[in-house]
Amino acid sequence: MDNEAIKELRKYLFEKLEKYNGVVPIRFDIPSEILSKIIIENGVFTTCDDEILRKIDLSNVSFDGFYCKNMCLGGLHGVRINPQTVYDKDLYNSELVGVEFIGPFDDVNISGANLLWSKGAKINPQTVYNKDLSNTRLYGVEFTGSFDGAKVYNSDFTNSIGARINPQTIWDKNLEHTILKGVKFIGPFHGASVKGANFTGSVGAKIDPQTIYNKDLINTRLKGVEFIGPFDNVDVRGADFTGSKGAVINFQTIKDRRLVDAVLKDTMLTGEFVDVDDDRTNYLGSKTINEYPEYILNIYDYGYEDIYDVVLSNSKRIGKTKIKKRIDEALK
Repeated sequence: MDNEAIKELRKYLFEKLEKYNGVVPIRFDIPSEILSKIIIENGVFTTCDDEILRKIDLSNVSFDGFYCKNMCLGGLHGVRINPQTVYDKDLYNSELVGVEFIGPFDDVNISGANLLWSKGAKINPQTVYNKDLSNTRLYGVEFTGSFDGAKVYNSDFTNSIGARINPQTIWDKNLEHTILKGVKFIGPFHGASVKGANFTGSVGAKIDPQTIYNKDLINTRLKGVEFIGPFDNVDVRGADFTGSKGAVINFQTIKDRRLVDAVLKDTMLTGEFVDVDDDRTNYLGSKTINEYPEYILNIYDYGYEDIYDVVLSNSKRIGKTKIKKRIDEALK
């Protein structure tokens, strides 16, 4: 079919779709070769009207040669992509929510891509372009190879399958700002950068705070992490220790004596409380080794019941009557 016939059919189809108000995308009984030419030309959609594209079941459309880089295919119905045949094997920074993959990812650039709710994605980190999974949402991806040398920083592994990561062998030992749900750790964290990482839902993370890069736990969510060393000169600002194990924090030896924005549930606190910066620190669920310091709480940042719950964690040592008196005096 020549180009003029395709243009005529395209005009006719789009005019009909503009008037279509149904909620179910339409599957047209048109040969794939012809429908693909109507919908796609020179690697791009022939209409910029997303509303029209959402009205079409695209499962019979070929995306061979399609320019996916920086493209948004989320919200479209029936998109099926062979990563080997898209233009330049490039899915960089593409929105691929709900897309079904029907081919391998060998030499494909997926950095920055969003694969949320996609189907059929099986990825070997050793064979993707530049071993680069950075800044990528990998929801539901099945991994089939090792992560040695792979870039994973700022990625989201939520509900992925088969991700086994050795922090010693990934690129630059960098896990910064990575969501690690579903990841199994198979090595130590010596020299690894974990700033801003979220360990919730991961397994096997055992961390000596003295050996991580720059002793930096800023804004890190540490649920499921087991700590196996002290926190001397470790930066814990914004860190959330909820659900972690083994964290013993000395007020005087943490970096700059700063607990700003930290959530200290499930930690053990020790040391003298002098010159400590605890602006917006949450102590609920923490415990103390020494007598509970009088100045540990900014009393006005908490309701009465919250204060009472925290202070009573040490009630056996100093007595409830004395604690209640301190609370009453502070709240005058």
